[in-house]
Amino acid sequence: MLDEKFWQEYERANSNPVTRFFYSGKIEQMDQMILDSSNFVSTDSSEFEKWTSNRDSVGINLEGINLRVDYLEKKYEILSNASFYSNEKIGEVRESLERVYSEREANLKEFEKFEELNSDKQPLDQPSLVNDRIHGNDQAYDHEIATILQAESLPTGWEWHEYYDMSGHLESPDGKSIVQYDALASGYIEYRVNDTNYWELFTESFSEFKNHIESQVSSQILNQVTSENMQQENDKKFPVVEIEMDVNAANSTMTQSYQIER
Repeated sequence: MLDEKFWQEYERANSNPVTRFFYSGKIEQMDQMILDSSNFVSTDSSEFEKWTSNRDSVGINLEGINLRVDYLEKKYEILSNASFYSNEKIGEVRESLERVYSEREANLKEFEKFEELNSDKQPLDQPSLVNDRIHGNDQAYDHEIATILQAESLPTGWEWHEYYDMSGHLESPDGKSIVQYDALASGYIEYRVNDTNYWELFTESFSEFKNHIESQVSSQILNQVTSENMQQENDKKFPVVEIEMDVNAANSTMTQSYQIER
């Protein structure tokens, strides 16, 4: 999750034309970080039915929308206070903010329908995640709940587990955590492959980080499959032949031979 330090750096970088020019690369990365850190599933998405099949996922989706609203409002405020920005540039941010307002309203209506249809499945002593998010009650939201996404370029079962503190991991089909990551306020990503003891720094966007990791894992899977296929071919060409020997018979023969020579 983007902390106060991130927004202080973002505001400082956008404070005047000179800093804007000097930190242009960093600002671009931070803008991408704002987008990547608040992704959510739209009600128009084909994935929406999968999300609504799980009660916790409904709350997570709504949290993602609220998070995007918060981030875009902060960005709009910072750019509006920077007098050197054109009205066109500020207007683009405002349009993005209005779109996400509409998206939130559409999702709230869908979630209210979901709650009504599934009210019989909700224990009476537990508050609704959706209603609590509507009324701004963060206490009912568990920040340890992960958003689980299928890795796009890997076989089924490889999943990204993403948390709202901007940490997460890539999990294999057998449930093992393969890569851990933690997004920094600078926009960079610190990550560690789980069979190593050191962390590495990735300086590009979050989506490019995921592509990078998935590409590495895909290569490892291909190498493993190739190695296994080669081993199977070798086993067919050069089968292992087991030879059984009667030790007593061999000893008897050797004794008789010794006696004859003697």
